[in-house]
Amino acid sequence: MKLSIIIVNYNTAHFVNQTINSVLNSNLDLEHEIIVIDNNSIDESCNIIKKNFKDIYLIKNNKNLGFSKAVNKAVKKSTGEVILLLNPDTIVESFTIKKLYDFLLEDENRGIIGSKIINPDGKFQLSSRRAYPGIFTSICQVTGLSYLFPRSKFFGKYNYTYISNNTTHEVDSISGACMMFKRSLFNELKGFDEDYFLFFEETDFCIRAKKIGKK
Repeated sequence: MKLSIIIVNYNTAHFVNQTINSVLNSNLDLEHEIIVIDNNSIDESCNIIKKNFKDIYLIKNNKNLGFSKAVNKAVKKSTGEVILLLNPDTIVESFTIKKLYDFLLEDENRGIIGSKIINPDGKFQLSSRRAYPGIFTSICQVTGLSYLFPRSKFFGKYNYTYISNNTTHEVDSISGACMMFKRSLFNELKGFDEDYFLFFEETDFCIRAKKIGKK
């Protein structure tokens, strides 16, 4: 299956160059394409991409469409059966993309795959994995109980802090910074909900995937 790697860009001239290079330097022994969709950046992002990466498909929007609309537009322009969404300020290790790809295709019930995300300071990014933001989990976050008792399955549910971040496991929602799924699932869910401009669109996508029986 061909892989389409989609990067939604907005004023990330200082980062997008290293993101694309990390993808190009990955051990990807499969057919793939890289698409960058730009939300009307006013910095040098597009010029950098056009100058340094001749084979990348660059889509330039004439206004900031937000994340959901940009993803939907890019997926429609893509040709892969598997889609990877990647933030323009990320660096992937050489084996990351292929491992995600293989893991997704191992089991038909796996709908959406995310990765362990590390912050620049080397710390695990808690938003890599999340439970649905219900009333109780929200209270635990706001009151700080989730930080006081991170190892508690009761209080640490929202970011699964009671589970080692070195363990592969099922979650309610993953980060849109690195998210892989099949085009068939995307089509079945009718893409991302465009009522979300930015934030929680990936949570909504995951919720809808689980409702149709996908992990």
